[in-house]
Amino acid sequence: MGLTCLHRIITLDALKAADFPDRAAQLAGAANAAVDEKQGNSSGETNLHAMCGLGQPDYDCRKAVAKVIADGRQDIIDGVVKSDYRLALRRMGETLHTVQDLAFHKYEPWPFRGISDAFLNDPNYMICHAVRDLGLVAVSDVVDVSVSWRVSQQVYVGVTGFYHPANNYFFQVPGPGTDPPAIPGFGGLFNITIGAAPGSVHVRNPFQDSRGAAETRYSSMLSSGRVDLTRAEDETKKFIEQIQTDVEARPPVNQFPSGPEMWRLFKGFNPS
Repeated sequence: MGLTCLHRIITLDALKAADFPDRAAQLAGAANAAVDEKQGNSSGETNLHAMCGLGQPDYDCRKAVAKVIADGRQDIIDGVVKSDYRLALRRMGETLHTVQDLAFHKYEPWPFRGISDAFLNDPNYMICHAVRDLGLVAVSDVVDVSVSWRVSQQVYVGVTGFYHPANNYFFQVPGPGTDPPAIPGFGGLFNITIGAAPGSVHVRNPFQDSRGAAETRYSSMLSSGRVDLTRAEDETKKFIEQIQTDVEARPPVNQFPSGPEMWRLFKGFNPS
């Protein structure tokens, strides 16, 4: 599951950027974080994290996750219309958890009874899962570790440390006409990336090392954290904007105010 603290931070930042009061954002952030208390392998719990439950077919999983998000969106709108702003903020946080996890998990199967069971039964997967869910870290090649921060919409700064041993224990010499292996040695780099998030393009390693280990199905997970975090941030912002659009599009009915006024009142709610 995406790190609980990261879920909370993404939610708080997005709601504050949308001019919600701090305490309203905190309420939604707490509701978002509470979803991580449900980490069993039943589809009712895994779908909250955009993952497939034990024995759940992929198609059914995708439909169920879409329904979780659609139901949450409707609950938020209903809460705003009825001036039940606490309910709307709670459901905002809960639904955003699924939206954010979809950016990271992408309907992966989750057959485990919990985090400890996952580490016991598939430690390789869980190590890769944990690295990815950090959001800022990417690991590639033999030892390439990068940490990146988003400083504006399409600008990232980061640092990379690398260690490429200069012996054949790790690398086989590629044949004529093929790309050379990584330059041997160790060092560090300061990176500035403009445009897509670092790691947006995953380049597969075509070479086996001398131990016979080819790239595994988990390799891309180790390098996708920054991309997934960017997607989670963008989808969170988009979800809030869509809720605003849906609420403001509602015509005034009887005693209810207009849609824009409903949204203004919702954003002005400051829970005690």
